[in-house]
Formats: sequence, C-alpha cells, structure tokens
Amino acid sequence: MNSNGQVIEQNEVTAEAEDIDFLIVVPTRNRSRTLSYTIESIITQNYKDFRLLILDNASSDATSSLCRDYTENDHRITVLRSEKDLTMTDNWERAIPTLEGTNQYVTFIGDDDGLLPGALQFAAQTLRLQPTSVLSWKKAEYCWPDVALPSMSGYLSFNLSSTIRSIPTLSFLTDIHNFSCGYDLGPSIYSSFVRADLILHVVRQDGTRFFRSCSPDVYSAFVLSAYAKSILRCSFPLSINGASGASNGIAQTNEIKNEEASSFLSENVFHPIIRHSKEGQQPITVTIAEADSLATAHDFHKDALGMYNIDTDRLATKIFNDLSLVSETSRRRRGLEHIYLRLSGKTEVPVYKGQQKCISSGFTRGVRIYEDGLEIVADLSTLEDSDVLTAGKYINSLIDLSAIEVNILHDSESHTECEETKGEINKSSRLLGRFIRKTLDAFTKLLKKV
Repeated sequence: MNSNGQVIEQNEVTAEAEDIDFLIVVPTRNRSRTLSYTIESIITQNYKDFRLLILDNASSDATSSLCRDYTENDHRITVLRSEKDLTMTDNWERAIPTLEGTNQYVTFIGDDDGLLPGALQFAAQTLRLQPTSVLSWKKAEYCWPDVALPSMSGYLSFNLSSTIRSIPTLSFLTDIHNFSCGYDLGPSIYSSFVRADLILHVVRQDGTRFFRSCSPDVYSAFVLSAYAKSILRCSFPLSINGASGASNGIAQTNEIKNEEASSFLSENVFHPIIRHSKEGQQPITVTIAEADSLATAHDFHKDALGMYNIDTDRLATKIFNDLSLVSETSRRRRGLEHIYLRLSGKTEVPVYKGQQKCISSGFTRGVRIYEDGLEIVADLSTLEDSDVLTAGKYINSLIDLSAIEVNILHDSESHTECEETKGEINKSSRLLGRFIRKTLDAFTKLLKKV
C-alpha cells in the first residue's frame, strides 16, 4: 500500500485456500423481536469460519437477555454493550478496533436484516477463486408485517441473476459525484464483505476512525471506493435488507413518528452542504444521505478524493425531484425547498410538472427485466406470518447460491454479454415471467402448509 492513493490491487490480496474468515457485525438498539431472526440467519449458515459481533446500543428491551442466551450456547458470538446511548456512527465504530491483527472479511447487517442461506459458503468460494479486497452485492428488500407503511407489508424484491462483475471504483466515484447513480452501486459495508486491512487503511488515512457522517453505511461506500481500485459486484443478493416497524430509514423518509428516528435526528449534525438551518424539520432522503456522506468523505480524505468535484447543480436537481415524494403539507418540505434554493441559486421553487409519487400507495407483484437478469417482486403478506427467514427461503427457492458458477465479467465485457434484440428479450422475459409467477404462487402455498 502506498500512503495516499487507491491502493488495493486485486492481485495484492492473497487468501489461504482454507483461511477465509468472516466477521458479521450487527448494531442493535431495542429490536429484540427481529434481532433473533437476524442471529438465526447467521448461525445457521453452512460455513462455520465466522464470528458474530453484536453492538448493543444501550437497549432497554429484552436484547440483553436474548444475547446472553445465544452467547452461552455459541462461542462465535460476542456482544459489546454500551450503557449509554450512542449515535449510530459511534456505535458502529466500536467494531473497528477488533479488526487489528486479523485478516477477516467484514460486513455489517441491520437487526431486522438477514443473510441468505449459503451466503458465507458462496462468498468464501468466490474469494478463494478471485481474491479481492471487496465482494459486494445487490441486497434483497423485504418489509416485515409490522412495517410502518401497511401497504408495503410483505413486500419482497430481489434480482434473479448469476452475474458477477469486476467494477473499477473510478467509474463509480465519477458517477456518484455527478449524482447519476446511487450509493448502493458502490461497496457499502452494509452489502459487502470488506478485507480488514482495507478498513484499517482507511482509518490510518483518516487519522482517527473509519465511520463518519449521519449515515455510516452510505459513507462507507465512498471511503472504501477511494482506496480500492476495483470491487467484485454480484448482481444477486447475499443478504436481505429488512424494514420493520422500528426501522429508522422508513420512518425518516416518510415522516412516521418513531422514537428511534426522532433520536437519530436529534443526535446527528448534518454537513453544511445540505444542513437545513431555518424553521422546519431537517429533511432526510436518500439524496440527502448521499450528499452528507460524500461531502464528509471529502473533508477527511482530501488526497484520495481531491480529483473529484461534487456537482451541486445535479444535486439540486435530485433534491428537486425528491420533492415529488413529499406532500405539500409535509413538515420536511420546507427544509428540502430551502436546501434546493440555496444550492440552485434560484429565488423560488419551480412547480413540479411530473406525477406525484407515493411509496405508501403499495406495490405490484411481477417480474421486470434488466441488464443482468430479472427483478422479482413478490408478496409475502398472503402468508399467516412472514419474517426475514421466510423471505430467505423464498429467495433460495429461485437462487441456489451453491449452484452459481463463479465467472467474473471484467469491464471490457460487462456490457456485451447479451446480443439479443430488445424485442427478443421482452418476449423471453414475458414467458419466463409467467413461469416464475406460477413458481412463486406454488411456493407461497407450500410455505402456508409448513
């Protein structure tokens, strides 16, 4: 590694054939009901070389007793409890010192999320065949029955694919600075296995710590990209991103009263580029989180990110588009409008001419084709009760990770593997879509009987 550039080359990372160890970190606060399912999704993996670290952020519910029951029966599980409330970022940071002297691959998952069956075995196999500093993936998305948006209860979406790409981080960093892609296309530690030495290198370049900004998962995508030349990216899921009744993200972006979300707003200070300083509530959208994290990453990693400029005009346009998700009576709207006016230099907000969007209006089951395969949207609300483990079984019925052949597409061939015409693709996708819908219906009926 050199001292200030993008330093991790693919061939610089070596791994012993039988020495792929994982650290799965689960930050938690007052979600014992969903946490048990998250733990089960990890300890039932068919790959045993892992350690589970639970970061209990001063929980006052049954989290302590639940964790105690697990640690007494499984030596791979460690719990670090804080007796005082910490910000999300400070709680996550507590895992970083445990990486010193290890060669582990690290990921963080939420306390209402889960690993897919066979995820660790597949990751270990891939990393043996293609050593790399970062193995990333496209998460599945699942809404628990008690999700704060009732119309989204049982929602499950995931990509049906077997494509693995080698992606240069230069292209991701260029696109994210222009706000032409989302942070989730980068190596967020919430959807990646990251070598400990890369994480510790980021700490050394920062001088103090790894996580910063109000959204540590978003921030990690940018700082890891700054020091890794390329990443391996699976276009299919290895984990499920859950949204339960206590989820911060849903509550923050949809103005739902939630004690944890309110605490998040009061505990965190946003970067001046998107801070709302006037009357009204600090708005939270994915765009706001990306801008906050990207600007903060620039503050602490000037040498690595100095060649890029944040496109504030494009940022203003994205924030304007976010207004289509916010009602005229929303408490957050004034904040978004204020930030938009400051960034754009305009004196008034133009009238939005598109159709008002609303995530709370529900979803439609179906199949959609995209470059690397199919996106499946299923409805688990028809089950008597669903959880992240059920969602994992559902996905596993269509994606058997143990059967996926590790064949890496590099940048030169990433966009040329399919030579079918759009018409042929659409025709084949409709036929496959009908088949998959029948399969999903049959599997739903089977789950009801179990």
